[in-house]
Amino acid sequence: MKKYFFVVLLVSFQVFYSSVFAQLNSTNFTAYSELGGTFITDIITDKRGVVWIATSNGLVQYDGYEYKHFDVDPKDPKKMGSILTQKLFVAQDGHIWIGCTELLSEYNPETKTFKNYDISKLTDFPLGSQPAVITINEDSRGRIYFGTHSLIGIKASHALFYKDEKSKALKRFESPNNLEIKNVYKAT
Repeated sequence: MKKYFFVVLLVSFQVFYSSVFAQLNSTNFTAYSELGGTFITDIITDKRGVVWIATSNGLVQYDGYEYKHFDVDPKDPKKMGSILTQKLFVAQDGHIWIGCTELLSEYNPETKTFKNYDISKLTDFPLGSQPAVITINEDSRGRIYFGTHSLIGIKASHALFYKDEKSKALKRFESPNNLEIKNVYKAT
């Protein structure tokens, strides 16, 4: 019985290790020439083991063997909404959330489509302040919170918004004590 358990454990480890090694092999990772000199703002791995890279030149997906750069067009659901990606987050439902400058995108891996949200209507940053979604977190009920701040240092009184699991729209977070939530830098 111990021998059988050891064999199953060894095979499981080999399957897991080869998948991870293919994704993190430094030769594969540096073979994407478009990443050379590009500022990387965030990296995550989704539930399928795919690596997502947020860069100053857009969103890149890496499956361990090939890179895919997503084109930008906020009106086309097959494309990203912004080239200026800041933060990545994998939600409980498997969707990838991409915090961008002046925009938030949600990627559905099943349909391979994006939904792009204009955050300017939810925050009260003045025009030209370059608000960016730089922190994303989810609570146990499936509510996802998005914190924003201005890339040029301007403050706003509504810098936090959320999306409930069953709602299609984003909503501004209103503090129960009417406190102003200015620039949000981190949510844990």
